[in-house]
Amino acid sequence: MMKTGLEPFEASSVGRFAREFEDAFDRRDFAHMARFYANDAWLIGENTGVIKGRPAVEAFWRAASARPEIKGRKLAVHRVETTREMGYAVGVCSLTIQLAPQQLKTREINYNTLWRRDGDGRWRLVVDISTSAATSLP
Repeated sequence: MMKTGLEPFEASSVGRFAREFEDAFDRRDFAHMARFYANDAWLIGENTGVIKGRPAVEAFWRAASARPEIKGRKLAVHRVETTREMGYAVGVCSLTIQLAPQQLKTREINYNTLWRRDGDGRWRLVVDISTSAATSLP
């Protein structure tokens, strides 16, 4: 079985996670995306309510990945902090959206992810919160 989560939790591994997550999104591999979440994870986004549990998170990414107007997704990681058992990452997700055949728009979404070290020592997402960016993070 494929290992899930991160080890260790630090800026470089979170950066690698961001690239892998982008790649999975581009391939529409929602199952791979969901593997980074804990079984009891919560995903909270605009107009989504609270999505609870890895299967529901996978269904969310399946629906989001299937939207044909989304042409790209890039994650910028601005801050990573950790303690012994918990960590967080803050950044901006830039979505490239096709409005018309020759018209693309970039929409920025601020995110904050809370990560937990599980019993196997690997770090998994337990809370993923995002909101439209009125202004970008510094």
